[in-house]
Amino acid sequence: MVYPFKGLYIAIKTGRASFKGFRRLEALQRLNAYKDGVLKGYMGDDSQTLFEEL
Repeated sequence: MVYPFKGLYIAIKTGRASFKGFRRLEALQRLNAYKDGVLKGYMGDDSQTLFEEL
């Protein structure tokens, strides 16, 4: 099952969804860390240069 990031973030923030074993703030931090890791992997190691070139 696939959830849009924004929808999942809001669901965790409002308490409609949870990560088993994590408090709400910890779950949001983990979700953000996962998103950042995915974006870094997608853009490569030198993501700052990519933005400057655009």
